[in-house]
Amino acid sequence: MKKFVFIVILVLMSTDISFSEEKKKSSDEITNYFKKQKEEHSKKNAPIDFEEVIKLGEPIIIEDLPEGMVKKFGKSCTEFLCRTKKATTIMARSFKRSEDYNNRKPGNMIQAMGYFELFYMGQLRKNKMNLERYKKNHKNKDKLNLAKKVVFKADEIKIRALIKTNEGRKSMREALGMDLELDPATAIKRFWYLGELLELGVPEKVVISKEMKERAEIIKRYQKVLTDVKKKINDDEKKQEKEKEKTLKN
Repeated sequence: MKKFVFIVILVLMSTDISFSEEKKKSSDEITNYFKKQKEEHSKKNAPIDFEEVIKLGEPIIIEDLPEGMVKKFGKSCTEFLCRTKKATTIMARSFKRSEDYNNRKPGNMIQAMGYFELFYMGQLRKNKMNLERYKKNHKNKDKLNLAKKVVFKADEIKIRALIKTNEGRKSMREALGMDLELDPATAIKRFWYLGELLELGVPEKVVISKEMKERAEIIKRYQKVLTDVKKKINDDEKKQEKEKEKTLKN
């Protein structure tokens, strides 16, 4: 009987510890969730840096596309609007491919970056009016009447989305040693032809040990942390530069 009571006490203690750990874990998750929501809210309400608006560029029609890409669009899809729509569909499908697929088709992801350039240009053309209106009104936004302020707010939401998309475009280009100064047609060609070059190789099946897979996962996590830290440092530096500029102006 004493032994049974002892076992029950142990079970209750372990359950209590487990419950405490789960409670702490849940509490941490809730705290992190609200912290993330607060950060997102701050970003949405932070003033837009007009330099980022300038970096968006101007919407243009890109006609000089790689032959292989044109074939993918089909003979009936010759208009730029049709091509941007098809590029968006192909790009979305390509980015959703599994890691195994990308290992077998190494050019897939690279060429998807070329489609992303067309997708981005399509977004610029789609929101051309919002972009022009924002550039025109951003200096005098506080002097606008109520109706125009509502329109300006809607334009601002579109501009924020474009800036975020352009940041992704910048990251893709930088991964292959390109910057936003390079014209879109040349960037698309580089993405496309590199993808074709990678497809010429014949992938070999390599048996990877469980230990190596675990190490790869750890490296991925560290890379994500390093990327987040780097972004935080860059954001802080930009914030400090803006504060210095404001101080000098005052």
